Amino acid sequence: MENAVKNDINKKDLEVMINSANKVIEKVKLLDNQLVPELIWFDLDPNNILVKKNNSKYELSSIIDVGSAKYGVKECDLTFLKMKVCLNEDEYKSLLKEYQPNNKEVNEDLINLLLVFIELDDMIIGVLDYENIPASYASNFKSIIQKYNN
Repeated sequence: MENAVKNDINKKDLEVMINSANKVIEKVKLLDNQLVPELIWFDLDPNNILVKKNNSKYELSSIIDVGSAKYGVKECDLTFLKMKVCLNEDEYKSLLKEYQPNNKEVNEDLINLLLVFIELDDMIIGVLDYENIPASYASNFKSIIQKYNN
């Protein structure tokens, strides 16, 4: 029972999370006619990204586990990478540099908006499962996450 009380989300934190989500929804609505859906991975996880070492350089070998693939915007996959793979802004910028020559424009504002939704989803699951919640370098909710991880 003590663990359950520790992991309950207090009302103030919940309001911050809901207000953040509502602001993002309004901004995404304004982008709706600009979004181009395509086949995406949707839940890119570092454990599903295989790399190989070629001399002194690491290269993408393959990506496995297509179980969550769906029709959506490419920025969703980039958001997962920003949040779950990149350790800092330099790594993220390097990832974008490698990604962009092969694709059309990337909407970085949309990536930052989607980050809120993906992070909220991870936070809720972590709190409900009584697990520590990983905080991305780009987290919008670091102070709340740290509170529930202690």
